[in-house]
Amino acid sequence: EDAAVEPAGEPEAVPPADIAAAEPPDDFVPLLADAEAEQQQESSPAADALPKSGATQPGRRTVPDLYADRVGERRAAAAAARGGSLETERAVQSALSWLAGAQAADGRWSAAAHGAGVERSVQGHHRHGAGAKSDHGVTGLALLAFLGAGHTHMDGGHAAAVSRGLRLLVERQRADGSLAGDAEFFASLYCHGMATIALAEACAMTGDDALRPPLDRAVRYTLAMQSPATGGWRYAAGDRGDTSQLGWQVMVLASASQAGVGGLEQAESRARAVLRTVDRKSTRLNS
Repeated sequence: EDAAVEPAGEPEAVPPADIAAAEPPDDFVPLLADAEAEQQQESSPAADALPKSGATQPGRRTVPDLYADRVGERRAAAAAARGGSLETERAVQSALSWLAGAQAADGRWSAAAHGAGVERSVQGHHRHGAGAKSDHGVTGLALLAFLGAGHTHMDGGHAAAVSRGLRLLVERQRADGSLAGDAEFFASLYCHGMATIALAEACAMTGDDALRPPLDRAVRYTLAMQSPATGGWRYAAGDRGDTSQLGWQVMVLASASQAGVGGLEQAESRARAVLRTVDRKSTRLNS
């Protein structure tokens, strides 16, 4: 159950997001096209600047310390130090191979294809098939599994799968910055958060400048959806918020910060204020 957030003063207002679907902005650059698509299209300077699937970009910035244990010799050492073994690593690789095989041709992981939307009633509340269109959220979570094991769109045995997943999210990003895809109202901001965290981690781990514009737009969307009255997030811009949604959007801020996105201090401060208002004495619970 999620804790509802009560208004806590009147901080400086955050402009509401324009959440209507629209055409991509003028500076939109499709990225990470796979080899077959590239061969069918004329080359352009923007496309030439983007890394190909599985390529290593010379001179990219060092992986942040938070993610450094995912790659190279540090990964094996970290796994061993924390109870990992050859068996656990084989299990991880098997799981990633299954995920790669479950990816659709266009780069998404389909929520409906794996049971989403089937659960119709939870604790007496009718779900109306919620989650059936949450492909962008599920894709974000799948990408996070690959990234957590050190596979990016530039390096690793699953670089092609990661590349296709990132490409799907970016090419379907709305002009307002949302990465929610076709998700229904109650799932939309959750899906946006999951997809944005994946985009931010990929950017942080590789330093790929091509990911920065879509990441910046996605973070601005998260900021615009934060309540100016409480500092929380829920479903729509200005909602009081709940702690479930708060967790995903705070992770957006933290991951974006690792990728070098700045100007997040006010939003982080508001989020901390939300948590201070949620305690055992004052908590109200929402489904």
